[in-house]
Amino acid sequence: MKCRKALQFINDLLDNALSDGNRAWLEAHLRECRSCERLATQMRESLGLVRDLPLAEPS
Repeated sequence: MKCRKALQFINDLLDNALSDGNRAWLEAHLRECRSCERLATQMRESLGLVRDLPLAEPS
């Protein structure tokens, strides 16, 4: 159940839309669960790559 809850919170964490209490809970879980920590890291890296893409200019 903890991992399922963590997965719900990861997106909010990446969007900076997580309450302080939920952020603390998630960060503690990510320190304990390598699987969820790996997923959060991969999602953060993927978003970083997308954000770094140049904006497409309309023709």
